[in-house]
Amino acid sequence: MELTPKEKAIELFTYFHNDLQNEDTDCGQEILVSLLAIRYSLKCVDEIIEALEHHTWQNKDWIKYYKEVKEEINKL
Repeated sequence: MELTPKEKAIELFTYFHNDLQNEDTDCGQEILVSLLAIRYSLKCVDEIIEALEHHTWQNKDWIKYYKEVKEEINKL
């Protein structure tokens, strides 16, 4: 695990935020873009956790890590 859960949360949020944003974004659109980036980031993490839970015994540390990432995303 190279990134802390907080760093991973920010990385995912930034990826989706930058993908959704355009140069003409006004304040109202910026809020929408941020909310969508959070939503997409959470969905991504949920999918990762679900996949890891198929082999819980092997992936305990990764499941814990991504649950912490999800907590950090919810703080954004």
